This record gives sequence, structure tokens and C-alpha cells, in this order.
Amino acid sequence: MLTHYNLVANMCQMNGLDYFTENDTLICVLPLFHIYGLVVVLNMGLSQGSTIVTMPRFELEPFLKLVQDHGVTMAHLVPPIVLLLSKSPVVDSYDLSKLQNNILRRGATR
Repeated sequence: MLTHYNLVANMCQMNGLDYFTENDTLICVLPLFHIYGLVVVLNMGLSQGSTIVTMPRFELEPFLKLVQDHGVTMAHLVPPIVLLLSKSPVVDSYDLSKLQNNILRRGATR
């Protein structure tokens, strides 16, 4: 079980990463009972002042509509969702142009 101290330590470890900013809109489809959804998306998003759009569970078309309607700039996704997005023809019906590659937009070279 994680303690409050663990969560604070996680946030301190991410200080200065410049991962996202108050100008970003995140979509949260990861469960908030999981450390990645809780710390990276929710806690870090809130601490940076980002907008967070939440979904109770992943469903493809509602997800795409939220990304389009809210101008989502960053989506933390798991491989099965990425695979579904790459194969589903319905994706072409939505404007996902606000989504950005975080590493490239911050000027990192990888």
C-alpha cells in the first residue's frame, strides 16, 4: 500500500521535468487506483495547472469525441488502446490534430 509520503516522493522526483504545462489538456483513461493514472496524470496534471478530462472507462468513440471537443494535447495510453486507434477506421472521422508528441515539442532529441 502506498503512503502519502510515497506519493509526495513521486511528485518530488518529477519536479523540473517540464513534461506538460498549464496549456495542456490531458485525457485520463487510465484508472486512478493505478500509480500511473494517479501520480502522472492526476497529481502531476493538477500541480502543473493542466486541464484534465476524465472518462469512467475507455470506449473508443466517446474517447475520440472528447479528444476532439476538448482539444486534448496529451493522452497517456496503454498498448491495447494504441493498437485499437491504429486499426480502427472510425478514427479518421475525428479531428485529433491537437494531440502532440511531447518529446518532440519540448525540443528533446531522441
